[in-house]
Amino acid sequence: MSPSNIYQVKPTKTMSLLTPTESVTARIAADAGALASHLRNAIHLANRIVGHVIDLPTDQLNEWLNARPLEQRFAEFASHGVTGDAINLAAASSESATGAPDGSIGRVDVRSVADKLAAQGRTLEVIGGAFVVADLPPPEPDPKPAPSDLAQ
Repeated sequence: MSPSNIYQVKPTKTMSLLTPTESVTARIAADAGALASHLRNAIHLANRIVGHVIDLPTDQLNEWLNARPLEQRFAEFASHGVTGDAINLAAASSESATGAPDGSIGRVDVRSVADKLAAQGRTLEVIGGAFVVADLPPPEPDPKPAPSDLAQ
């Protein structure tokens, strides 16, 4: 062996622990695991990218949203949805092919920005050609029944 490949071992008949079929199956399983790991990372990054935006305070979010033309932001939102759908499809295919539980790799959250903000108690509208994010007022507390109402 030359010094450049001293770590390469040439298999011999006595060294073979796996049959050729088992060896191929093991390599496929290793590659499928690596692919699942990459998909998991892609899902994490896609969700984190959106998180950078929707986690901004409302005034900063309005500033960020309106720093580019409305059409460009809509294209960015659509691109995230299309990319997220493709990653989710690849994740589902990987899970199916490997027998992993559905959703075990994770999924990109492809809900609309408006839906994600609503979950945070905020609204998103387009007014006069600009995005406007506003905080929703806190819900009114349920009125306590008067003592006389309780006696009935």
